[in-house]
Amino acid sequence: MGTENASSDPDIRILTSSPALILRAGVLNLANPVNISTEDAVFSSESVFTRNLISVENISAGGPVILSAAGDVATRDINGGQISLESREGAVIVGGRLTSGSTINIQAVNNIILTNDITRGDINGNLTVNTTGGNIVTGAIDTGINGAIALTAAGNVNFGTLQGSQVNVTSNSGALGVLTDPNTIVPNKTPVNVTATENLTLAASGDLTVGDLRGATVSATSRNGSVVTGAIASTGGDVRILAGQEIISRAPITVNPAAANPVNPTIPTVNLDAQTNINVASVNAPTATIALRATNTLTAGILQGGAIDVSSTTGNITTANTASTGNINVRAAGNVNSGPLQGVAIDVNSRRGDVSTGNINAAEVVGILAGGQIRTGAIKVNVLGRDRTSTVNINAQNDIRIVSVNAPGGTVNIGTPGLVRVTGTFDQNGTPVSISTLGGNQPGSVVIRDGGRDRNPPIPFVEGDATTNGSAGAIGSTIPPTPPTPPTPPGTNPPPPSPSDRFPSDRGRVFPDRNQPLTPEQQQNQNSISRDIGKPGERMPPERMQSPRGMRNLIGSNLREPIFQSPFRSEIGRNLEAGNISAALSLLDKSFSQEFQEYFGLNTTDELLSPDEIKKKLVSVGAETGTKPSLIYLFSRSDKLDLMLVDSCGAVVHKTVPQANREELLKVVTTFRNEITKPGVRATTSYLPSAQQLYKWMVEPLEDNLTKCETDTISFVVDRGLRGMPFAALHDGKQFLVEKYNLSLMPSINLTDIRYVDIRKSEVLAMGASTFSELNPLPAVPAEIAAISREWPGVSFLNEGFTLENLKRQHQSRPFGIIHLATHGEFRPGAPSNSFIQLWDSRLRLNQLPDLSLNNPQVNLLVLSACRTAVGDESAELGFGGLALQAGVQTALGSLWYVSDEGTLGLMNEFYQHLKTAPVKAAALRQAQIAMLRGDVRLEGGKLRGSSRGEVDLPQSLQGFADLKFSHPYYWSAFVMIGSPW
Repeated sequence: MGTENASSDPDIRILTSSPALILRAGVLNLANPVNISTEDAVFSSESVFTRNLISVENISAGGPVILSAAGDVATRDINGGQISLESREGAVIVGGRLTSGSTINIQAVNNIILTNDITRGDINGNLTVNTTGGNIVTGAIDTGINGAIALTAAGNVNFGTLQGSQVNVTSNSGALGVLTDPNTIVPNKTPVNVTATENLTLAASGDLTVGDLRGATVSATSRNGSVVTGAIASTGGDVRILAGQEIISRAPITVNPAAANPVNPTIPTVNLDAQTNINVASVNAPTATIALRATNTLTAGILQGGAIDVSSTTGNITTANTASTGNINVRAAGNVNSGPLQGVAIDVNSRRGDVSTGNINAAEVVGILAGGQIRTGAIKVNVLGRDRTSTVNINAQNDIRIVSVNAPGGTVNIGTPGLVRVTGTFDQNGTPVSISTLGGNQPGSVVIRDGGRDRNPPIPFVEGDATTNGSAGAIGSTIPPTPPTPPTPPGTNPPPPSPSDRFPSDRGRVFPDRNQPLTPEQQQNQNSISRDIGKPGERMPPERMQSPRGMRNLIGSNLREPIFQSPFRSEIGRNLEAGNISAALSLLDKSFSQEFQEYFGLNTTDELLSPDEIKKKLVSVGAETGTKPSLIYLFSRSDKLDLMLVDSCGAVVHKTVPQANREELLKVVTTFRNEITKPGVRATTSYLPSAQQLYKWMVEPLEDNLTKCETDTISFVVDRGLRGMPFAALHDGKQFLVEKYNLSLMPSINLTDIRYVDIRKSEVLAMGASTFSELNPLPAVPAEIAAISREWPGVSFLNEGFTLENLKRQHQSRPFGIIHLATHGEFRPGAPSNSFIQLWDSRLRLNQLPDLSLNNPQVNLLVLSACRTAVGDESAELGFGGLALQAGVQTALGSLWYVSDEGTLGLMNEFYQHLKTAPVKAAALRQAQIAMLRGDVRLEGGKLRGSSRGEVDLPQSLQGFADLKFSHPYYWSAFVMIGSPW
């Protein structure tokens, strides 16, 4: 064999350095010429087998074994040094044992099947198996502590027990572990264990079903399926389980502290995130942060860790004992049922369900908030440090039952429109006490507000009798002297006296017998016991409903229920009934703000923006832009619809519409949107009855004020269930609302940056994709991007250039005032992570939008030209209505449903033309929508014709459409200006 080309032929280098077997099928040109001395020998470059395959029996070599073919590679036992098997177009099948003194590398386009186990003595290095188009099936693999295992497949991956230094198994479009596909060879039909001395990473598109997992760090992810595991153990590193469906961990998850973890030297985390249910046996991670997040039901055994966060977006939560060296947060839409809780600060929140817990032991704060009832064991707060105080806040919309509360030197606030029962006692200096803030380094207080006095007949709170509404024992605090308690109002019955034998008789007792005359000291102490027991007409102020840990407001999720199951709602209604419109308006704006902040996990604020401050903001921006702006608040109650208008004259107007009770209102809203979006009726006006009815309810009562003040711009700030409604298509009997006003949808005035910025000379970053692997194509996107790029300065990218990295890089490179994304956007039910913007090679989740830092440099307008919002789902509406807020931009433009490709192209082309000259952004959208509804923008003769810019050639895929006008609201009313209209 010649060696003149050895430098360019790796095979020659191998063969000249050690014994080796190299077989390559389907190679037409050799880098090194064949040197054959026998005259009878025949060498041909033509393929002997048409498929260019390799099929051999047993192989034994003193060095490397390399088999490479265009077609299939099939072999039995291989014994050698480094083993490399490659099929460039076919499959690899090893029907025997692989024994290597080095590494094993197997590559194929189709299936890879290894029928025999690979033991620790069979390999002395890494094992890599990769198929770009098929499945992987292996037996057990053990590479020891010095060899890594990497299995990567386009399809399913089925394997036996795996053990190595690092283990990485990936299925890009299939399932992993135990498979149920009958068309796949699956010798391993029971969950198997996977062990790594360093990182262990499992990732699948479909279901991921395995046994026990052990590694320095453990990660198991299923994009679209469920994750089912046995026990999970990490040696001091992270445990991360993510699932597109449910997560089931049948045995404990354990994080064992490691003195020196080479992989994860920081505080470890245990993170389980499922789009449906979570069921975990237990988590024992004393030093780790634990986060369990489910969309639906979440069930967990004992939880032990550092900070612990457990949440369910729409379902119930059930846990056993929970102990934390940090804070504990438990948040659910439905019921919360937990065992004992122990931590520094404990926050339990059920937006619309009941809360039931065992005993609670905290070092600082306890906050419990429930849309239903509350049931707890004994609550004790042991403050650590002289400068710290304890706080216990317990608030419910129904009855509260507690065993006892002991918060030395702290404050205890208990509030409900129902009844309160404190059923247990503990001994304090010989006195049976139910609630006490005695002791500690700070003065303490107890405040109880209940709804007993609102009953007919009244049910007073009884100190000493917890049968119906009261406490089994005494209630005491050490707050400094206060003015004497005012006399009992006429017509009310004071609580009956406590039994005389409950209290010692000596002068120094804090708890006096009410049947005995009070000494001055006793009178002072008696006055310090605060027992505001549900006086008629009083309600707990909103600030009482928030713990120092930022306990969030209760938000109902059933559209037919009140939008807030919290005192906010009753406070707003009470102020409206009393004519205190300014106070109601401030509370309503704050309530909407907190609803969006709750959904996006933002920090809440206690600030109330007064109507005067709102009016000043509107006057200022109106003067700067030459517009006459007004705000319309829509507040939906079970028996009426409240309209509140802050008009451009500076007045605050309140109107009520009793006919629009919540049930009837939502029925008409649903009909309205359905009639606009329903296929087959776009040549009709079937939407008009509901469009006119909603106009009559939502706008007509305010029309005189709007006309008198020459209003030209309306921003709607609305209740849930109404944020997915196309306001532009409301109809007064003569014309659409958009023909009269510039329109926008605000989450709240508090959360909207309404400062005016002139963007008419801004640069545009335009990016988009026209084809997708899982979503429908958008063939008009190239024309859309090209049209924007021709008319506006900036840069544009299509398909492969539309990546997250490039989006970040371009945004940071220069101050684009406008970012236009022509791609699919989905606002889906559940957590923000369920909603996404589709990029070329990945999905940008809604909760990841802040990572783009679009406020640095500031982006004034974000456009999503092809998105949709789940019909009637409150969380999807929050995602859509809070798009500008979450993205950090002043204004966002999106669509409530997928408009036809040609319709979107028509509106966007028209919008960007008007954006160059319109005084404000909402005016540009209005002019584009009017041009469409009047037929000025249309398909005609295979071209898109517009009112502001001649005609645009359509892409070939849209050439076959008949002439079409876009006058029906389906084509133009879906587009909504979100945030600031200016």
